Amino acid sequence: MAPTRRRMTHWMGALMALAALMSMALAGCDAPTLPFDSVPAQQCVAQGRGALGKDGGVIVPLTAYDPTAKYRTSGLYAVRADGALAWNCATTTYVGWNDAQLVGGTLYAIAGTEFEKEGPTPTHVHALYAIRPTDGKQLWQYSFRAGATSALDFDGGRIFFASVTSDGANEHSNLYALSAANGALAWQESFGDTVGQPMIAGGRIYLPITDPSGPQLRALSERDGGQVWSDQLAGQDALANIVTAGDVIAYAHDDTLTALDAVTGAPRWSHAVPASVDAPLAAADGAIISAAGQSVFAFDAATGALRWSAVLDARALVQSATARVTYATTLTPDGQYGQVVALDTRSGDILWQRDLPDLATLALGGADAWLLVPVGAQKLATLVALDAQGDERWRYAGQSPYNTGALLPDGATLYYVWQGLEAGIAVNPTTITYVTCLRASDGAALWTTPLPAFNASPLPPLLVTA
Repeated sequence: MAPTRRRMTHWMGALMALAALMSMALAGCDAPTLPFDSVPAQQCVAQGRGALGKDGGVIVPLTAYDPTAKYRTSGLYAVRADGALAWNCATTTYVGWNDAQLVGGTLYAIAGTEFEKEGPTPTHVHALYAIRPTDGKQLWQYSFRAGATSALDFDGGRIFFASVTSDGANEHSNLYALSAANGALAWQESFGDTVGQPMIAGGRIYLPITDPSGPQLRALSERDGGQVWSDQLAGQDALANIVTAGDVIAYAHDDTLTALDAVTGAPRWSHAVPASVDAPLAAADGAIISAAGQSVFAFDAATGALRWSAVLDARALVQSATARVTYATTLTPDGQYGQVVALDTRSGDILWQRDLPDLATLALGGADAWLLVPVGAQKLATLVALDAQGDERWRYAGQSPYNTGALLPDGATLYYVWQGLEAGIAVNPTTITYVTCLRASDGAALWTTPLPAFNASPLPPLLVTA
């Protein structure tokens, strides 16, 4: 999902008691073998057991409340293609999932026990779970101590992720490589610095690192974590705008876009652009795509040659890019979205553009686009589907008071995961997460299933195909 127009935090009322769920017998979770004894065991608690069935369905990573401890728990809810709840599984972690991905027919999810995600990141317990998506059975888990973790990355039958811990004035980081089959630790590397999101390409792990001397980019071997090369980069800020494309890794610093040879770390090309590159870079169709000022640029990843540039009406941000379509948004002077613009990825020609209504949320899925727009006196979210020309195909009048939500296309249907308020409660209503299945052709609602949880740290739902 693309970022919402405003970063909004909804402090919601009291949540639905989950006593019925929490009182069920624990089942289906084998006692884990921990990598070292100093880490308390985490539990994946199977609370409702069923099967998704031959038609698959959707898995929603959510945050729930443990009514006995008044803490949050991390829960997974699997909803079948007919709307029935197949299974749900909670953990003893408290702050919601750091990441959850469905890879190679297995669901991998990671979370920690710290109550709040904001602020410093002292050491606390984390666990990475491998779960069978069809019925929610835990296959294995790996427990470790950390402050915060990156998203998971996968290659060659292994899982890679980084952690950062701040204890007092000290910061340190770890990089883990685990077997995707059984969770065994293949290797671990420690750093006295702060590391960013690992990226994997061509058998190497590319790791942004920030130390007192400034940002670095290191290439490590996937096999054993050994350093292949390291480059000291310009500036003092952490490296955030970075992307890989083929045998090139590109990053932005201020108003300069630079590409390095992914094998050797040697400079390949560099370009100055009219303004600072604030948004993440994109890679598609063999090009590095970026926005600077009011312009969007596409540079050939291998040679650095300018393929095209497009000038928009206001400051531009690249949201996503496929081999066919690059989506960008413009920002108004007060920092709000102004327009959404669809560009031809190969030529830079504008395919269509349209204004974004006040407080609308733009959602992208491949070459598809949708808007969540507040409508009426109650400002309830209405979902607007756009066609390849940016025209409205259909709209679905939703019931959510929040103009954010996750959208997951699945052929003839579209899953819409949203939050609403419990009906019939006038004071301190409970916020509930719902899954609505819409017919992709016309937006007709096929079914809606409520989930007794909310999502404080939203992650995309995961599609399980038949």
